Amino acid sequence: MAATTNAASVPASGQKMPRGRVKPERLLAKAPTAVRSVVSVAAVVTMPRPLVSARRELLLDAAIRVLGERGVRAVTHRAVDAEAGVAAGSTANYFSTREALFEAIVERFSQRERASFDGVAAKVCPTSPAELGRALAAGARDSAGPNRTLTLSRYALLVESANNPGLREQMAATGGRVSAWFANWLRLIGSTDPDYHVHVVGNYLTGLVLHQLAIPDPHFDPTEKIVSLLESLSGTGPVSTPAAPAAGRATRHRRDRRT
Repeated sequence: MAATTNAASVPASGQKMPRGRVKPERLLAKAPTAVRSVVSVAAVVTMPRPLVSARRELLLDAAIRVLGERGVRAVTHRAVDAEAGVAAGSTANYFSTREALFEAIVERFSQRERASFDGVAAKVCPTSPAELGRALAAGARDSAGPNRTLTLSRYALLVESANNPGLREQMAATGGRVSAWFANWLRLIGSTDPDYHVHVVGNYLTGLVLHQLAIPDPHFDPTEKIVSLLESLSGTGPVSTPAAPAAGRATRHRRDRRT
């Protein structure tokens, strides 16, 4: 009986038959670029969903590091591949365009920031400006220290969204949940207008952390300043700053728009 032969195992004319077992990745490395791309895409498509999710998060976390450490212009598919330590073309298999990559970065960044904030919210239930001030000061130190890269990526995304309506919409949506928690905390410490004061405190913290990132102070501890601000907003400090009346705020907003 004639012996059957597997055509895939027969080398092309002029090639030598490989000795022993050859690892698939070595054969793939010698294949044309088009073949490698097809195989890479097929690997993603056939990969179990948990592995796809983990791989996606690996790439996006690498992209956030590139963004935070090197800026917006440095974020390319190739740079993310290198930062993640994966084969060239891996990021492009998940995010075909740079726009798609940035949309996914915002999504992943928001997921990480919400998880971090939820962890804090689960532990904090302030009853006084001092308690809330200490918690917010700890968060500011963390943002400018251990989570410095994540914070820098946030500011980079904010700047980029100024000229990108899609990113702007995403960034605005991600702040809703955090603002809700802030307003609740301010209500607990006696704020006279928590929905308004949440923007006062939020903008103050944003500027405070940005200044620390730009001009680091080794003894950075904004606790006293934050507590003083919260006391003024809740009317418990030595100098009280009353909330602006709704009518006054509306007039001021109209004047700002005209200028």
